[in-house]
Amino acid sequence: MPIERISLIWEHFEVIKNDKNNAICKLCRVKGLSKKEYTVAKNAGTTNLWTHLKNKHLQEHKLLKEKEDQNTTKTIHIILNHQKFNNKRLI
Repeated sequence: MPIERISLIWEHFEVIKNDKNNAICKLCRVKGLSKKEYTVAKNAGTTNLWTHLKNKHLQEHKLLKEKEDQNTTKTIHIILNHQKFNNKRLI
């Protein structure tokens, strides 16, 4: 069963098929850079991917961070509403 990619950063990266420790930046690939220039180590989670996006594609980084913040806020509201519902059922 494949690992589910949760972070939105995966919209801009894909894992290299023969090298599961590295990911390719889709934005750099479109610019025609060599594979070496847009391969990013992913062995430390998504931190390296976010850092690459911030350093090389600042506008996309900002947009993705905003999107992720909105998703986080929605998730928190869902959890809180679920907890309120469960607490009412216990009373």
